[in-house]
Amino acid sequence: MEQSGISKLDLKRCNRMQILKLLRQHGPTSRIDISRSLELTRAAVTIITNEMMENGILYKKGEANPNGKKATRGRKKVLIDIAPNYKFVFGVVVDRGVISVGLSNLNGDVLGKRSERLPDMLNVQRMLDSIARHAKDIKAESCLTNDQILGMGLCIPTQHFTELGVIPKGEKMDFTPLTKPLEEILGYRVVAEELVNSLALADIDFGYEEDKKPRNMVFVRYRKDITSSVIIDNSIYFGIHHNACQFGHLVVDPNGQHCKFCGCDGCLSTIISGEAMTKKIDAIYSPENTPKLFAALGPDSKAPGQRVLNEANLFGDPKICDIIADCAKYFAMAIINTVRMYDPERIVFFGKMFENSALVNFLRQQLSSYLDSEMLSLISISKIKTKAIYLAGCSTAVRELFIKRGGLDDNSFIETED
Repeated sequence: MEQSGISKLDLKRCNRMQILKLLRQHGPTSRIDISRSLELTRAAVTIITNEMMENGILYKKGEANPNGKKATRGRKKVLIDIAPNYKFVFGVVVDRGVISVGLSNLNGDVLGKRSERLPDMLNVQRMLDSIARHAKDIKAESCLTNDQILGMGLCIPTQHFTELGVIPKGEKMDFTPLTKPLEEILGYRVVAEELVNSLALADIDFGYEEDKKPRNMVFVRYRKDITSSVIIDNSIYFGIHHNACQFGHLVVDPNGQHCKFCGCDGCLSTIISGEAMTKKIDAIYSPENTPKLFAALGPDSKAPGQRVLNEANLFGDPKICDIIADCAKYFAMAIINTVRMYDPERIVFFGKMFENSALVNFLRQQLSSYLDSEMLSLISISKIKTKAIYLAGCSTAVRELFIKRGGLDDNSFIETED
């Protein structure tokens, strides 16, 4: 006979998950405030949080700070929070022939990291072996055992899905050709997600102070191409066909160049992607047009456009500034359309170019000619640096294997040798 309703284990997991989500979003909170926020009885919250503290998942942070106000009589609120070192997670990113592996605690504090350029992206087994080798080395150097590892989050950009064997399965992508072999090698769970989505969530999870984390934002990754993600109520919004928020493919010039990716004419990527801007700068590279850049790199430089976009000390030639200024109006157009569509708390930009302070400052000045102060205030640079891109995987692992499971251990794996 079919059973209906929710089991006690499911209810327990759900209540614990809601508590972890609240603490993740707002930071240390008292049991009374948890009870009010989640509409659970104080007795239920006390029982659940006591058990989680016994398990080492939560800990007492201390008494609530009255923020300069006169302390009230009676018992003070005792704040509880997630124990950051309860477990540790691996984050892995595979992108354009480079694998980046990092180990962090639940707060994104990094214990170790590795990166490697692969000679052949199509050799999937070699890629998986490299990931496993780096993870084992970092774990050994950090003096951890498998019992202390929550799991691994693996992140891959959409353009690599087909070549790595990732295919659609229903409404989701099937990553098991990659995750299952890694689980068998490592002995702990491996979950996977698309890269830009995971970067967006990592920016929220690890990039903001407690109680200041945005719940609604548009996240744009800028590299050779432009990819993006939209976060609504702290979750990824995919759209019906997993194509929501194609920031880089908003049409800003109907008479512009044809885009080989989206099939439209004059989308943003054809004008201001890393590839498009690099070509424009490379085309004028000379002692006459780009004297500062040419003096620094010389006549034999093979990638002057890429260098000047990424390195602040090379930026400043007037004709390069003219190229950026021309791109800014299309950039502003896309930002206005995005704000009108999604009404986000923030639009966050990620990429090496946005770590170039000289270029970013110049771009902000140009955007101020098109955007009002309120819209400009929505724009920010990701707190996650490109060198720490593996934190995207760490965030995925924490969300999928810790928060969503209510911190409950999954004992379905057979131990492997440490």
